[in-house]
Amino acid sequence: WQTLGLVLVWQVSAAAQSRDIIKKVVHTPWWPAGSEKTAESVGIISHGLVYMTAMMEVNETLQKTALQETWDVRDIALAAGANLSDLVDCFVNAPKGHSDAVKAALMSAFPAEVQASPPAFTVVEMPGEYQFVYNSIMCVANIPDGGSKRRAVRKNGLYGVSARGLTFYEGAEAPSTISGAYEETRNIVNRMLSSGSRSVLVDCTAYLASIRDAQAVRKAIIE
Repeated sequence: WQTLGLVLVWQVSAAAQSRDIIKKVVHTPWWPAGSEKTAESVGIISHGLVYMTAMMEVNETLQKTALQETWDVRDIALAAGANLSDLVDCFVNAPKGHSDAVKAALMSAFPAEVQASPPAFTVVEMPGEYQFVYNSIMCVANIPDGGSKRRAVRKNGLYGVSARGLTFYEGAEAPSTISGAYEETRNIVNRMLSSGSRSVLVDCTAYLASIRDAQAVRKAIIE
């Protein structure tokens, strides 16, 4: 089996901005102010990033669905002062056996500049918030203000995007030559942290073939 890890790495000390926002709710024309009082917020601005809730659409074809979902993501990003080209991380739910098709549809729906420098893009074959919806996409974007630039990171067979002193890595798997939950997880973590002593884990999500491996995975991450 294989372990899929999504890791967020703190790279450098980020100085507080004079206009830093701890929390601000984002609104769009289709999710106006006050909607968050009876349902969830579509986006939250915090410390120069906008965290978006998962977008789900249902249309005649997968490509039309993907296009509508990317438009939804764009609307939230614009409302926060960002754009699709500022995306740093996206997490996608897809049906079993359809991750490649869903990823291809979503990536092709993004503008050319996003395809050329995509966000960290992790697709997991498991249900999202609603099992009857084919797929969903949840993203994070950097809000450009002249003080923090978005940068792609490629190292040790991994892909990530840095902004605000954080690096968002795509889900990764250990090489087939490595086996065991602990060993696979350590391999992924070590590859992500190899940039130097100033890098530390701040968040990690692991997807397991068996819940029995959870203890070994936790141990590998903590160590």
